[in-house]
Amino acid sequence: MVDLTSLLAWQAPPAPPLPPSSEKTFHIFNDCWWTVTNGGCCLEWTVPTGTRNIKFELVGGGGPGGSSGGDHDGGIGGQGGAYAVKTLSTTAGGGGWVQPPDVIVSAGQSGGSSFAATVAVENGKLTDFTITNGGTGYTETPCVCFRGSTNHGVTNGNTNSFQHGQSGRVDTTISGGVITSMTMAPDFCSTAGSESVYLLCAAGSSQCSCCCACNFPCRHGCTSYITGDGLNNFCAQGGMGGTTNWDVYSNCYNCIINSAQCSTGNYNAGWVGYQCSSDQYWGADYGFSGSPGGWYKDYDCCQSTWSYAGSPRGPFSSGGVDGMTNASCHGGISCCMSHSSFPGGGGGGQTRNTSTGCVAVWGNSGLIKVSYQ
Repeated sequence: MVDLTSLLAWQAPPAPPLPPSSEKTFHIFNDCWWTVTNGGCCLEWTVPTGTRNIKFELVGGGGPGGSSGGDHDGGIGGQGGAYAVKTLSTTAGGGGWVQPPDVIVSAGQSGGSSFAATVAVENGKLTDFTITNGGTGYTETPCVCFRGSTNHGVTNGNTNSFQHGQSGRVDTTISGGVITSMTMAPDFCSTAGSESVYLLCAAGSSQCSCCCACNFPCRHGCTSYITGDGLNNFCAQGGMGGTTNWDVYSNCYNCIINSAQCSTGNYNAGWVGYQCSSDQYWGADYGFSGSPGGWYKDYDCCQSTWSYAGSPRGPFSSGGVDGMTNASCHGGISCCMSHSSFPGGGGGGQTRNTSTGCVAVWGNSGLIKVSYQ
């Protein structure tokens, strides 16, 4: 029998070293987080020779919190910035597809309409297009996206799992405004002497909210974006600025209200309900809009009144309540008080019981992450 002393003295053998990763990463952001309108950060990046795959991740800037006019106004916290992902490859047809995705076409600046097509998948790559309607009025390749819907039988513990893959770039032939052929092409070039160049711009911090701005916000968070080969309007928008419930909580029996951002109601009809549902990212393989801010009021008019802000969703989410501001009867906050979270956190709103109006907290700046191999 092994005694206790021997068991306590035993140590597990060291784990074998991990193989070196060929993936490299870098981040772009403005680290002046306490600075209103810090301007963000831009970089022109030349793809290193021999690069095969690139993954871009964007986080938009947070929206400022809602201001207060001063007389029983509840400013709602700003929305978090959007998150967006785009993967590019030198392999025509991308990769990672299990079933044929839907082909989504938008005219963009080129005009044109009515184009429709399907695409085949072979060994995980998008291959041959079948054009079912060449459309009319096209002068250049439209924006083409691929979306794996829930009815393609992709299983991941659920027979209706969402699917997406790495898409690749599309080339077209156009004759008389009609798209006559469509083929997959590499997204970018990494051959020596002809490497692709990208402009990467991470969003800056927002302005403060507009003092005494009634109801709907007049300022929003800043946008992160990237331009270059294989990208079409690729961006993550900044969060919406917080709205303001105007002259409505003078009665202590307006007990609990937990509002988000986007107005769907009539401000003059009392408390307003909000819901953000529209996408706030573009040109991406997938993404998430930022979580909305809110405003909470309990029975006690002064002590139990807070505004809180939203954050980005996805890997850069703060995972909690951001930018919570002070109770309404204990003095105001200025634009530079009550820090918003980085990256992409919304600003806390402003709530006042007195007659003095006040702006609320600015939204924090965004971020770009680049991974390549």
